[in-house]
Amino acid sequence: MLAHALAQLRPLPERLVMVGDRSHDVDGAAAHGIDTVVVGWGYGRADFIDKTSTTVVTHAATIDELREALGV
Repeated sequence: MLAHALAQLRPLPERLVMVGDRSHDVDGAAAHGIDTVVVGWGYGRADFIDKTSTTVVTHAATIDELREALGV
């Protein structure tokens, strides 16, 4: 699904960030070289994440933390 979405974004934006709440969000983003902000809400749970993952930018427990991580 991520590959399909990326194919629609040509040319790719300068910065891409995946916001996800499941391990497959992080894995899918990593497979495409995309950093991830893991959120602690949604359908999944953020406690599965390996804290040493090189593609996880940060963990956001709140909307305010997500906004800060994204710079918006």
